[in-house]
Amino acid sequence: MLKLRLLKWILIGAAALQPSGAEAQSPGFSKLFVDADSLLQSKQYDDALVAFTKALSRALSKGELALALWRIGQVQHALGREDLYIQNLTDSVKAMEIDEVRKELTEAQANTSVAITSAEATRDFIIRTGKVDLPVLFVPGGSELTDQGLRQTTALAQALQSDPLLANRFLVVGHTDTTGSAELNLKLSKARARKVLQKLIELGVAPERLSSEGRGKTEPKAAPERTAEDRAKNRRVEVRKIA
Repeated sequence: MLKLRLLKWILIGAAALQPSGAEAQSPGFSKLFVDADSLLQSKQYDDALVAFTKALSRALSKGELALALWRIGQVQHALGREDLYIQNLTDSVKAMEIDEVRKELTEAQANTSVAITSAEATRDFIIRTGKVDLPVLFVPGGSELTDQGLRQTTALAQALQSDPLLANRFLVVGHTDTTGSAELNLKLSKARARKVLQKLIELGVAPERLSSEGRGKTEPKAAPERTAEDRAKNRRVEVRKIA
């Protein structure tokens, strides 16, 4: 079944949906794509990234370009680089519309917590979606930011102070998983949202542009919450553009 799906995608890429049918095709692309996909399926992500990048360099049609960018995005997703995942899916759709890629991009933009790696990536993500979810990077059970949480908040502060977002106001919303009592989760979500807000102000964001609140466990992303992955999705601080 997997090989049949790969063949379908490759044929779509080769056709490129060009009315003239005159677009050049790369004879080596198909093999490179299949070999790279085998690495991805076996979870050899670093090798898969190199292989798909090589396939991308051989792409001659818009369809081949779209397919390679799509799979590079999926590798980035597997490596936890959510901003690059979104960007590669976006570039794939720009190269050529493939229904399956468009659907994945729409779901990713709606549901994926971006892993912030730079102020520019954070800014672009907020411009596209109107919000950004920060994975909860606090000490367990508390509201103190970890070193990684501080790096993410620093990138966020820089993004909010960039020209495209400088005139906007933002609401910082804390969320928890469903473990524990509603009262304790609400208190924790408020404390974490306030901590992010305070740190953003320390980093130069004007206080009148920010407000915060906690929602506890009332707005889960993953419901019902059955697995550790579900709980991780629900533990987040969301920063929403409100004006």
